[in-house]
Amino acid sequence: MKTIEVYCGTYGKYAAGSIDGKWLDLSDYADMDEFLEACAELHKDEHAPEFMFQDISNETNFPCSGEPGLDEIEKMIEFLQLDEHERELVEAYLEVMDDRVSIEEALREAEDYCSGQNDDFDDWAAELAEECFCDIKDSPLWNYFDYEKWARDLSLEYIQASNGIIFRR
Repeated sequence: MKTIEVYCGTYGKYAAGSIDGKWLDLSDYADMDEFLEACAELHKDEHAPEFMFQDISNETNFPCSGEPGLDEIEKMIEFLQLDEHERELVEAYLEVMDDRVSIEEALREAEDYCSGQNDDFDDWAAELAEECFCDIKDSPLWNYFDYEKWARDLSLEYIQASNGIIFRR
């Protein structure tokens, strides 16, 4: 399973010239409280440590920055709790739609707006045309159907993520 790890140090140690800390695998934690407890245990040698998340190792396609904040870490933990199919949907949704929503909202919206998956948008558009207009497919009118223009028009209403999942905008 692909995971996300965060390097946890403290500002106090960093100010003293040390980057002493540890990589924490976010899939090991059920929620943010568990994660923060692990950070506190890691830095129990300091009185009131102020955690510093200095780096990230991301094996997933979840969009995240090099020095994540607590909100971003919480989203990553929630993301890692999803099953593989849900993760794939959420990764794609966050890539091309709204990455400011919660993981729960992203999953719900991804499921609502998902319109299919294909490596090639034009092929998807052609398949959709054949599904939608199957009643005229055997008619001479079908010879006049312009797949290229159909795909172009659909691209105004649909967007494709890098993993091929297509969403209605």
